Amino acid sequence: MCLFKDLEGRYKPSVRRARGLVFFRIVIAACLLTAGLGCGPPPRPVEPAAPVKETTDLCFALPSLFDHRPVGPPNRRPADELRLSAPNADESERLAQAAAARAGELGAVVLSHDVRRFAGRTELILRFGPAGGPERFRLVIAWPVEPIRGPRLAIIIDDCGARDPYATGILDLPVTPSVLPYRAYSREVTEAARTAEREVMLHLPCEPLGREDPGPGALYACMDDAELRRLVREALTDVGPVDGVNNHMGSRLTADRNAISAVLGELGERGLYFVDSVTHHTSVAGSVAAELGLAHARRDIFIDNDPARRAVVRELRRAVELAAGRDGPVVVIGHDRDATLEAVREVIAYARESGVALVGISECLE
Repeated sequence: MCLFKDLEGRYKPSVRRARGLVFFRIVIAACLLTAGLGCGPPPRPVEPAAPVKETTDLCFALPSLFDHRPVGPPNRRPADELRLSAPNADESERLAQAAAARAGELGAVVLSHDVRRFAGRTELILRFGPAGGPERFRLVIAWPVEPIRGPRLAIIIDDCGARDPYATGILDLPVTPSVLPYRAYSREVTEAARTAEREVMLHLPCEPLGREDPGPGALYACMDDAELRRLVREALTDVGPVDGVNNHMGSRLTADRNAISAVLGELGERGLYFVDSVTHHTSVAGSVAAELGLAHARRDIFIDNDPARRAVVRELRRAVELAAGRDGPVVVIGHDRDATLEAVREVIAYARESGVALVGISECLE
């Protein structure tokens, strides 16, 4: 304290002036702070980013072209998909051309298109967006077709994606490839099948009863609905556009009603069918699919449990005879192995001689 006083015990004048300046500065700073907080104009709110113009235009314009009101969640942009029905293939082509022309007026293009065949109907899927992508709007046009009747055999080849489809020649055969996600050739198999106008499926990794590893991106029964749906979407994105899905392993998951309901619900929203590989007799996938109104089928025979070519030929001939006797559909599953593909080549003539049509899975759906 003595440092701030003179010998007579009074404050020095210089100290008094310094303290006055400090007090003045504190008052001024407080006034400025108050003005900034309450007296000045409020800060401008940050405006949300405007939606992409192409998205808004397409989502409004294309439904309006067909006298449909754009439908979407309240106070949000309209839905980015529209489903239409046409009486026949010619009318569906007219609708598709009209949509492409209207999109062109908005600066968009048809990014890709697919044809999906189901029992009793065919669907044309058009994907629109700015040149180079990404997809902004999807138009699905369906029309009725006369389904194939009589004895028929659909052959699914599982575990595709690890091998080059052009090297194996799989697309030269009357089979439906089922593609595992996250493999070296997953996307290439799907694209090659599309180019060859073949059906193609996602082979979805699911939890087994044993300790086998179903692979990356696998679905487990302990997951909640949101996680299961997310994994389904990611697997579909990885392999590209497919017609349907079957389970890879999955004995535990397909026996869990809640889990398989979430998976099939996601497929139903995307217009995809489901084939139950029936890896265990406790599967409830077929009954759940029927309850949801989802197009589905069930595997009848595994043709290459014994991988030897002669054994596979024997199982395929048995499948042909089963279809002929049933006078209806039979679904079999093999795997992407040389011996299995060679056996299929060998049995093609026998199937034709027996009056059994070799078809895609869509001709065997319930």
